[in-house]
Amino acid sequence: MAAEIEDSTQKLFSQTLDNMEKARRPILMAGAEIVKQELINNTPVYPGNKINAKDEVGISNMRTDKDTREKYLAVGYSRKVSHRIHVTEFGSMYQLSLIHISEPTRQEAI
Repeated sequence: MAAEIEDSTQKLFSQTLDNMEKARRPILMAGAEIVKQELINNTPVYPGNKINAKDEVGISNMRTDKDTREKYLAVGYSRKVSHRIHVTEFGSMYQLSLIHISEPTRQEAI
């Protein structure tokens, strides 16, 4: 009798884990779409450029953290424009930093 209960509990537990795995990607994608839209809305646009950073915001494929084995998606700029964002965000030895990306992201989180 006890073995039958443990077997049914084990099956239920494995089904629950499978359902969680199937639901993980759509949930993460929905959250990433919200972050992507906020990043697009908060990205400054210079009308003289042919390539604007606003057009280059993307979502990565599913990634796994090496330490915690947690799944996540990265939202950010493509390699085509990410270097321009880095320089304006953190500055260089000739230019002061302009917090265009970090500041709106922090405001939305609060």
